[in-house]
Amino acid sequence: MAIYMRQPLKCLKNNIMQRLLYSGFYLSPPFPWEDAHASHLFKGINYDIYLFTKNFKVLSQSVNSLDFDFKIFNERKSNFDEFKFVDNFSIEVTFNPTSKFSAQKLFTILSPKILLDEKLNEYHFKYTAGIDFNEQYLQEAIARGDDIWAASNPLELNLLFKDLSLAPVNSLKTSEALANYLKNLNDPAVLNKITGFGKETQVLSQNGYIYNSTTKMFIK
Repeated sequence: MAIYMRQPLKCLKNNIMQRLLYSGFYLSPPFPWEDAHASHLFKGINYDIYLFTKNFKVLSQSVNSLDFDFKIFNERKSNFDEFKFVDNFSIEVTFNPTSKFSAQKLFTILSPKILLDEKLNEYHFKYTAGIDFNEQYLQEAIARGDDIWAASNPLELNLLFKDLSLAPVNSLKTSEALANYLKNLNDPAVLNKITGFGKETQVLSQNGYIYNSTTKMFIK
């Protein structure tokens, strides 16, 4: 006689949480728009971005360019919406969850890297340094040659090193100097005090990336 073991609730939650990725955001295709005003027709495109967190919050925004400052977007903590797993293959996002004007949007999970909305638009995952270090997905992004958004400024060295007294702070004033330092860093004392964001920045530096303070991205 077969004996079936019931999975603990925590295990079930962990399994379903792995259906999404949390070390970056999901990006829509470009959505064209038109707006007639005072006999003029304005045209453009918008992208929708969604950042999900492990406590069932989601930060969403429309941007008109992929050259946006992710740090500003990520700092809008007070504007979180909410999401829930409907089942293993779909999630429901609730906008303005505390308002009587709340609205819902359903996504199908095609894979952890791709979401599909109700109009069959695909949202692709984009790794972002400074959120939740995941070396596997960072290496995949590097292999594709992706530009990497940064959730914070790596030149704020306290975000990279737990003990600034171990790093040559005065000589790390530019992105190039920081990249060169991290690329060749092999001091165990410093490596033992490096943060997750510091490790991400080091991996990117070792692969030819430099932080661009204008675009707020790591680029080659």
